[in-house]
Amino acid sequence: MTGISRLLPLLLAAVVACSDAAGNSTATVTDSAGVQIVTSAAPAWADGKGWVIDSLPTLDIGGSDSDPHYDLLRVNGATRLKDGHIAVLSAGSLQLMIYDSTGTWISSSGRDGEGPGEFRYPFTLFRFAGDTLVTYDSQLRRVSRFGHDGTFLNSVSTSQAAGGVYVVPVAHLADGSWLGRTSAGFTPDTKPGAMRQPQTLLRLTPAMGPETDTLTTVAGSESWIVTGGSGKQRFAQIYDVPLGYSSWFTTHDSLVYVGDNERYTINVLRPDGSVLRSIRRAGELPPVTAEMRDRLKADFLDGVPAAELAEQTAIWDAFPKHERMPAYDDFMVDADGNLWVMRARVLRPDPATADVFDPS
Repeated sequence: MTGISRLLPLLLAAVVACSDAAGNSTATVTDSAGVQIVTSAAPAWADGKGWVIDSLPTLDIGGSDSDPHYDLLRVNGATRLKDGHIAVLSAGSLQLMIYDSTGTWISSSGRDGEGPGEFRYPFTLFRFAGDTLVTYDSQLRRVSRFGHDGTFLNSVSTSQAAGGVYVVPVAHLADGSWLGRTSAGFTPDTKPGAMRQPQTLLRLTPAMGPETDTLTTVAGSESWIVTGGSGKQRFAQIYDVPLGYSSWFTTHDSLVYVGDNERYTINVLRPDGSVLRSIRRAGELPPVTAEMRDRLKADFLDGVPAAELAEQTAIWDAFPKHERMPAYDDFMVDADGNLWVMRARVLRPDPATADVFDPS
């Protein structure tokens, strides 16, 4: 008996099938060296039974260019607090703004500067237990804490994290530690052409200290690099590849979800970086059609001055052209632990559809 034939009965014994209401198999669950592999072939719910996001918002804040309290420009985060109030982080006004449950402005914190409670480019907003609000400023490279009413509490520099390597905090885990990412970065000496910028996911201490644990390394976003000039005048222009591949990650409680949309696989990691579960969807990815490419090209060249049209068209022609769509655009986990995976769209204004996976 070969090694393969000895293992096969054990593998088959671990297979669990999931079915829809009619008893048709929709997913299988297998165990591979302690990793649960969940492969979905079809939705468990029938057509027309899926959740639908209401097209009418329950609350609409902003849109006024006459009242600065409602002139929201470059919003980089918003969250609802336990009392129903809503916190909004505006990179345009460099402020953390608090509104009540009806959308009425209550207070604003922050201004341009490098002092306590001030911002240069507020990039991310987090909500902690007790409704403490935490912002990350990508220019000052620091995390700042605010009370639920917007009162400034303190700041911590992220420059000390990972021994001085540039680390961006991207999520807060249930035990108080942080998920951070670091990347190689682009320089004028970067080689022209296609590249993916690798990123390392790190677990940081609550105080953003130098002690870190490496969880995994991902391929990053697919970019197209155009270089020019010479000497001190050398430059690099960075373009996102249309319908290019990217790495995505999010967190829920103490788990980290990581995926690369070149294929429909999302791995769920424990805080130590070990894989708990691998979520997959069977079937081929949709093809990229000529009509899709025409729409993308028209969008890329929209507004380009006539003098630059030939140059930009040449850049478009040089972009890598994938035959199939990315597996997804992004994903998130809701408060109940359901994983929402956004299907890839040709253009951002196109209607959005998500595949939703339950906590198991």
